[in-house]
Amino acid sequence: MLIAPELSHRYLNYLNEAQHSIVSHKEGPLLVIAGPGSGKTRSLTLLAMNLLLCGDARPSELVLCTFTEKAAYEMQDRIGHLASDVDYTGDLSQLRIGTIHGICNQLISEHLQNYSQLDRVEAAELNIQIEKEDYVLTGKIDLLMRGCNGLEVMDFKTGKRPDSNSWLLELYRQQLYLYALALEKSKGQLPEKLFLYWTGEERKEDALMEIPCQSEHVEKAGCHFDDIAARIKRREFAVVKPPEPEVCRVCDIRHLCKKQGVI
Repeated sequence: MLIAPELSHRYLNYLNEAQHSIVSHKEGPLLVIAGPGSGKTRSLTLLAMNLLLCGDARPSELVLCTFTEKAAYEMQDRIGHLASDVDYTGDLSQLRIGTIHGICNQLISEHLQNYSQLDRVEAAELNIQIEKEDYVLTGKIDLLMRGCNGLEVMDFKTGKRPDSNSWLLELYRQQLYLYALALEKSKGQLPEKLFLYWTGEERKEDALMEIPCQSEHVEKAGCHFDDIAARIKRREFAVVKPPEPEVCRVCDIRHLCKKQGVI
């Protein structure tokens, strides 16, 4: 039974035998019976992070349920701090955390509101790839659908819809433009529409957000990634001005900045 080095270095000495067996559990069901203050929440969050760090699951494949909203908020907070402590670089916005009733209501709402759209599905979890002379970009489209005048791309995010000026939106726009660029290269045309779907919202009109898909935006995104690849090849890694902490929290290379004392 394996515990990821990032966790074992920090937390192994603080786990008793029973907690260790929970955190390292990998296959099949596991029933844990324990009283208040016995470390159930800590063991559960460490188990989830261990699965993520070991590559046994992606955030979108995990669901963490509790009985009370207070416990759900506590678990979400613990997962966030844990990810920061061990430099986990995955997108935790894809992780479902909530009460049993809240998550079930969320799932029912998603499927009922979108049931009529199922016959438009072209592909789900579609792997995409953009090959350049000196680098390759890969990704996965959550949902590709047939629209009235072309294809439509939908990317699911498990959180609530952020403010219109949130830095997250720019990050997700670039991601969608990358998908559009990949489809243009593989199918010969840009998708008709790009969507973000915030599964934390109860109403479809709040959950669904359309991102304009214009050729100049997609071309600019392609140039953006070309520039990043070129700077990586030139080993230009200097951080002139550290970004906001929220940006660093989801950055794939933030552990390098911490190691070098930049942040």
